[in-house]
Amino acid sequence: ADGTCREYKFNIEDDTIKLTAVGETKPNGETKSITNCSSKRKPLKQEGPFVLSCKHTYNDRQTNFRLNFSIIETDYEEFALVYRCTIYNYNSRGGQLLLLQRSDTEEVCSAETYMEQNELTLDKFKKTKGCSMSPAQSKESKREKNK
Repeated sequence: ADGTCREYKFNIEDDTIKLTAVGETKPNGETKSITNCSSKRKPLKQEGPFVLSCKHTYNDRQTNFRLNFSIIETDYEEFALVYRCTIYNYNSRGGQLLLLQRSDTEEVCSAETYMEQNELTLDKFKKTKGCSMSPAQSKESKREKNK
């Protein structure tokens, strides 16, 4: 498989960030995972990072973890470059640099200028493929780079 296709849905309620991520882990869409997160801090710090407490459900198993998001760069319309740090049991960490892109095309996105200035190239990111989500569901395609 080329990775996991996830649809992220964020909303803010009373200074609390809520995230629901539904993922397909097989190209045919058979296996799905659901992650529900919410922020722990009030009020939210505008400069970030924002910290989410999460519960991940996959094959009837649940895992709790902390997720730290830092927005590195965004044009507020087409792309966001985000660093995501996942912390399990307060000691196991995993980090990824994510390029979130709204349009579902292979064209060079508007992040290109920022990325060139910071010695990053799109070919270093892995585009998730094989997602069976409908075009309406997959408004934001994700490109991921493991760090």
